[in-house]
Amino acid sequence: MIAPLSLFNPSDGPLQVIEILGDDADSRRLRELGMGTGSTVCVVRQGRPSIVDLGGPRFAIGAELLERVLVQPAGRLT
Repeated sequence: MIAPLSLFNPSDGPLQVIEILGDDADSRRLRELGMGTGSTVCVVRQGRPSIVDLGGPRFAIGAELLERVLVQPAGRLT
């Protein structure tokens, strides 16, 4: 199931990034921080903002930007 990162919570476990929609400064910054296609992310805290873990660094990301990060449960084939 591919869905926006905003729909997942900590109990969903590791998620694989499928795509980051857009090419503005915010989406480019996410890629610079290591959240690119194929990377693994975990939701640490769901909320406004949510906290996500990229395998070490943790970041707070606003709800609007979370809508643009498409993910699926890690280990699943697209």
